[in-house]
Amino acid sequence: MKPMIRIAGIALLGLAAGPALAGKGGPPPTPTFTTVVIGQDKVSDDEFFAGINWQFGTNSQAELVIGYRDVNVHSDGDVDGAGVDFTFPIKDGLKFGEMRVKAIDGQDDWQGEFGLGWSFLHQGFLLTGGAQGNFFTMGTDYVFGTGWEPYIGANSIGDYDVPPYLTETTASCPSPYVVGNDGESCVFGNNPTSD
Repeated sequence: MKPMIRIAGIALLGLAAGPALAGKGGPPPTPTFTTVVIGQDKVSDDEFFAGINWQFGTNSQAELVIGYRDVNVHSDGDVDGAGVDFTFPIKDGLKFGEMRVKAIDGQDDWQGEFGLGWSFLHQGFLLTGGAQGNFFTMGTDYVFGTGWEPYIGANSIGDYDVPPYLTETTASCPSPYVVGNDGESCVFGNNPTSD
């Protein structure tokens, strides 16, 4: 009779413990991957450009524009940098018009420009300010001794490509598992890399 009671007790214990151990076999779980932004990236974007402006003011005329821009484009779309351009009025033969050095600040699809320069036509210093959009520009120069000379134009400067944010991805596994050496699986027990 005692062996029967023992067998029945073991069977009852097995039935009671079965649900608690259910699902403990089989393959280990897969890791959960979490990606977080850890900062901004920036890229330098420099380019030569060409365009044509229509200048209003004392001498209303078309002018060829060539120049160079060196800007930093940030992950949030901010753009900053500097540029230089030269104008060549087309009226009465191609000749030097103005030289302008500009600071550039804005977004990937538009930027403000402000700076100073020299007018070869009027032999005087100038202040300049304007906006640059996608292949479109507008602004004004103030030539000392002559006055305002606004302009509008088209050029080869398009929108800038924004770099992605810097990110970091980490893996985690439910306890008692840890991330394996391959970084893509969970293994039972202590971290296998901490030997």
